[in-house]
Amino acid sequence: MGIKDWFGGDKKKNEFREKVKAAVADGRLTSKKMAELEATRQALDVDDASDDRTTFRRDAYNEAVSAVKAGGKMTVDEARELARIQKFLALSDDQIEKTRWDLVRLKTFTDIREGRLPQVSATHNALRGLKLQDGEVAHYCVPAEIFSLADPGSAMGARSPAGMPYALGAGLGHELPAKAAVLQDSGVFLMTSQRMLLRADGHNHAFGIRDVDQFYFYRDGIRLRTRKGNTLIRFQSEGIVDVVGALLDHFTK
Repeated sequence: MGIKDWFGGDKKKNEFREKVKAAVADGRLTSKKMAELEATRQALDVDDASDDRTTFRRDAYNEAVSAVKAGGKMTVDEARELARIQKFLALSDDQIEKTRWDLVRLKTFTDIREGRLPQVSATHNALRGLKLQDGEVAHYCVPAEIFSLADPGSAMGARSPAGMPYALGAGLGHELPAKAAVLQDSGVFLMTSQRMLLRADGHNHAFGIRDVDQFYFYRDGIRLRTRKGNTLIRFQSEGIVDVVGALLDHFTK
């Protein structure tokens, strides 16, 4: 193959990649789209998308996921379409592990919005030795850190307007002011129908949901403003804030 043919082949591959990205950009891959892509592939005489060994396949899948996220929820049909796109691109779960966890949290967010709340198993370690109050149910737990903060300064965070539900991704543009805070403990964040707790080394930092004056949301955590001051809770992953925000909506109606 000459240099001219080699560059021509790359041009055709790039053209096909763009066609695939455009086809899945709305988070859907219909039978009609798949047929059109196959016809384009044959006309360009290039390898199938599943044989592409660049980052293209993951990039295309992530664009499809972004389209679903933009809708603020994930329906059963959307989950099915994303699974079809993953199969079409021949992506293993390991290759898109972070994105799949984001989708798990998006599905949890959607379920909460529709009244299907997650629940922590009674045998989970996070509940060991914890006495729940009358009618209290544990709904969510993740690793976290807790900080005390004198003043957030300009890092106020996002808050939901009065009467409005928490918006998916509301805290993404805000960095938790942990550098200006004092680390108190690391452990497990537990959210129940009545309280938020940080459980660490046999003791609890507990906050009644309705005792908090205001909640503020950040990319990787939340700020609780109470009469005693400000408390930061930092999570290990960004999407956890969305699940906590949806649960707060549910329990503060």
